[in-house]
Amino acid sequence: MVLSANIEQNGNDLSGNWFESEYRQGGKIYGTSVDGLIEARIEGNTVAALVTIQTKGNRQSFVMDAPGAWVSQVSIDLNKDAK
Repeated sequence: MVLSANIEQNGNDLSGNWFESEYRQGGKIYGTSVDGLIEARIEGNTVAALVTIQTKGNRQSFVMDAPGAWVSQVSIDLNKDAK
């Protein structure tokens, strides 16, 4: 999967477009970003998903829910070691 996106932020509002080149799918993104929490909806011709990205201190989490899709949920937790 090779995913790219162009997203603009106006205040707390996010909007833009996404494209996945391997499966040649694309669509719209819209949502909000407030205090390290991004909540967005991703839509295309064949997919709709809700994405939540939370950044707090040295931790970041990513959750995507796409009911009925080939991959219905993705969850990633990242931690940055303090040095």
